[in-house]
Amino acid sequence: MRTKELIWGGIGLVAVYGVGRNFMRRIDNATLDEGVTGGVKVLLSERRAKAKATWEGDKEKTKEVINNPSKATLFVSNHPSTLEPFMLLASLPPKKDLSIIGDAGARQVFGRNFRKNFIPVEQQPRWETRKQKQQRRERNNKSLDEAVEKLQYHKSILIAPDGGDGSGDWKKGSSKLIESALAMPEAYLIMAHIPDSTPNEHWNLVFKRKMKRHVRISEPVNIQNLPIPEEIKQMPQGDKEKLLFIGRTMKDYYNTWATKPNNN
Repeated sequence: MRTKELIWGGIGLVAVYGVGRNFMRRIDNATLDEGVTGGVKVLLSERRAKAKATWEGDKEKTKEVINNPSKATLFVSNHPSTLEPFMLLASLPPKKDLSIIGDAGARQVFGRNFRKNFIPVEQQPRWETRKQKQQRRERNNKSLDEAVEKLQYHKSILIAPDGGDGSGDWKKGSSKLIESALAMPEAYLIMAHIPDSTPNEHWNLVFKRKMKRHVRISEPVNIQNLPIPEEIKQMPQGDKEKLLFIGRTMKDYYNTWATKPNNN
């Protein structure tokens, strides 16, 4: 069994049996009322975890972009452990149309209302047959198509571009999302960074260790204004070199922002 499966299994067991099914109903009800942000806030509160957000620029203008039904928003975050997406979600205003792209193992943990806004991706296992590999890729492509469609309908997506491997390298699926959003005039990128996060943070949730993490949130950037040359944009959709260029550019763009001093 892979490490991530053990982690999600541990969190799931603690959530269901460690604090009771009533707690799971509270998560599910909060998700129904406020979207995944509400459900995650209930989870973190019970597990003695707290997120403190620092918003760059005008916080209210950023929230206007997030809540504007005519604008799509793509949230990206660093992801050295399982914790970071939770902390980012807990920092955002309630948003029912926000979906998460994440490891398929997390889909069963937080209830049926959470699953409605969860887009699963399957990581490559240590061993699989050629047929299993093809089927996994087909399922992942279907998930990617779902995410692109949500952006086209001006909804919000949260991703960890490196797939949680801690490398910072943008996976092909994340690059494809940017590629699709380049054609959308009202699609915005909002970056988040948890500077003091470590690869073992998820165990704080499992063992209910009190913690507080700071979440830095960028101003929204129109994706059409990202530093991607016009000749790259004009390359065929899905071109391998195009996706590699987007991935490298976005990795540098995010890292440059995450490492610069925060003047707020």
